[in-house]
Amino acid sequence: MLGYSLADLQDGSCELLCDQEKFQNFDAVPGGDSGVYECEQRTESGVQVPVEIHNARIIFAGEEAVLSAVRDITRRRESEWHLRQLSLVVENNTEGMVVTDMQGTILAVNRAFSEISGYTEAEVLGRNPRILKSGLHGDEFYVHMWSELLEKGAWEGEIWNRSKVGKIYPEWLTIRRLEDEQGQSRRYVAIFTDLSTQKAQEEKLIHMAQTDLLTGLPNQMLLRDRLQQALLHLENERDEHHGLLAVMTIGLDNFKKINDSLGHGAGDRVVVETSKRLLACVQESDTLSRLRGDEFALLLPDVADKHALRQVAAQLLSAMRDPLHIEGMDLFMTGSIGIALYPHNAREQTKLLKQSDVAMYQAKDQGRDRYCFFSAEFSTQSAADLKLEEQLHYALANNELLLYYQPQVEIATGAIVGAEALLRWNSPVLGWVEPDHMIPVAEDSGLIIPIGTWVMRQAAGLIQRYHAEHKCWLNIAVNVSAAQFMEDDFVEIVDGIVKYFSIPAPCLELELTE
Repeated sequence: MLGYSLADLQDGSCELLCDQEKFQNFDAVPGGDSGVYECEQRTESGVQVPVEIHNARIIFAGEEAVLSAVRDITRRRESEWHLRQLSLVVENNTEGMVVTDMQGTILAVNRAFSEISGYTEAEVLGRNPRILKSGLHGDEFYVHMWSELLEKGAWEGEIWNRSKVGKIYPEWLTIRRLEDEQGQSRRYVAIFTDLSTQKAQEEKLIHMAQTDLLTGLPNQMLLRDRLQQALLHLENERDEHHGLLAVMTIGLDNFKKINDSLGHGAGDRVVVETSKRLLACVQESDTLSRLRGDEFALLLPDVADKHALRQVAAQLLSAMRDPLHIEGMDLFMTGSIGIALYPHNAREQTKLLKQSDVAMYQAKDQGRDRYCFFSAEFSTQSAADLKLEEQLHYALANNELLLYYQPQVEIATGAIVGAEALLRWNSPVLGWVEPDHMIPVAEDSGLIIPIGTWVMRQAAGLIQRYHAEHKCWLNIAVNVSAAQFMEDDFVEIVDGIVKYFSIPAPCLELELTE
């Protein structure tokens, strides 16, 4: 073991084996007759070896002697050090750990277990982990857990437990069964992580994702989710005694004036104050949401009848009429409300939201500060206007627009002395479109400006050709939209057309409608 020969040791001293200060002779043995101690001995090559020495007093060859049995404990020391390391890791681990016997009696816990549960080691040793049960899981939950443990030797999942002070917390729990060298089950080891912080962060992120940051109201995503849940409930229940489900879209009237005159900060304050007033008018079962800008939506999952809806709408309109004190001013606001009903108007959430939005614009078109129930006729007209606007974008490029001229005739001579340009549109998709339908859509979409410029150029070209053919000038009147008239470059555009076609300016008459 040490590499010495008998001859090396026969001249007599154990100092070869141990440093003098570490040498422990027989007289130091407790009890005087026998003893066990550990020390380090030097091998012949000078390496220190940890050993365990058992000393006993004996009579040898008629004389008193000491018999020492020396065992190399290098492996035992390494194992002990490894166990100490493991113990440090377990004790300082942030995950809670519990060791039980096969009957579930707690044999050991670590520091993290006590920090999470609130129980000290002394309080739980010898007890069953059921002291942590929260009461949130039914018997079937634990039956399934033990079935997995017995069948597979392991179970993993999320569980809610209760701390010593009664706080219920979520944890991710992993349980493993430990077996000895003969394959016999001896222990259960449970490791768990407190999910409270993670859950709180997840809830915060969900709240942020579903909440309007300005008003704190549910945003459109959360509104759609609640509307979908309400619709599924109605579809599944089919309760004949259930009231109406209604969606209201609420928009502030002339809100743009606030932003343009007082700034977006004042506009935000108007939105916030309005949201508070609207919220005070609704019930806890209802959902008031901010959709965008100055628009809100209200989900009423169970309203008795249309009369009750009218009362709610009237109350909301009244709340919005009260003056708002913003930037030292009293602002008098009004709102418009559109209402869509399930299943009368639609059975699907996207259509209900769209139809309530259409009804709100119908209320605005009828004079604002009022509510309107969704009308299929209005929706049909809106769809037609949208189709008309789509085709109008192609009209100029595809040469679909025409100018007719209504002549001014001198009665005495019958001579044509002037004319008024009349815009017409022959669409290959829509056919002939009346000006009364085309012009409002062109103005709303902004297309009236390039169309108006095209009309002036066509009229100026006719004036030029008429002069070349008849050697006289013809005055042509062209209607000009107010939107076009207000453009900053309007004067430059007209002046450029007159110069390009080399016509007298008075020949191009511009008529601004009342």
